[in-house]
Amino acid sequence: MKYVFGFIIIILFGSCTRSSNKDKGKVGYISRNKVFEYYFKSRAMNDSISIKMKRIDYEIDSLTVFIDSLRGTIQESKNNSELYKRYNESLGKLEILKSKANKKYNTLRSHYNQTVWSIINTSVQNYGKENGFDMIYGVGGEGVIMYADTSLNLTNKIINYIKN
Repeated sequence: MKYVFGFIIIILFGSCTRSSNKDKGKVGYISRNKVFEYYFKSRAMNDSISIKMKRIDYEIDSLTVFIDSLRGTIQESKNNSELYKRYNESLGKLEILKSKANKKYNTLRSHYNQTVWSIINTSVQNYGKENGFDMIYGVGGEGVIMYADTSLNLTNKIINYIKN
């Protein structure tokens, strides 16, 4: 749905431009994925997520070791219902812990993605205003822009702009 909406907006903007190339405004494009990847890596976002996930990872590892030791003890003993009960409870706790970890990771990743895109969008808008662009397209392989002259590619200029 958002791609359809974006396509309609591009058609409307395209239809508003003049027919002569020399009369058109200054236009450029960026590779959204490349800029995002640069920003995400340069700000060590993945490292930050990993650090925040360490505690849960440690709990998962500890519980897994405990379950493995219970499994070994159960195999050595015969018909110990208390061990089976602890083993099954531990398996349940492990699944809950893994589910919490997955939710936390997705929440952190979503938060960082929103933050990064907000910064990138603001940077592109500021760059466009400061450098006299009427429009800067963001391409990312969705098929919205199928061809553009590479001289219009502003990706590296935007990355340098964000660096500063």
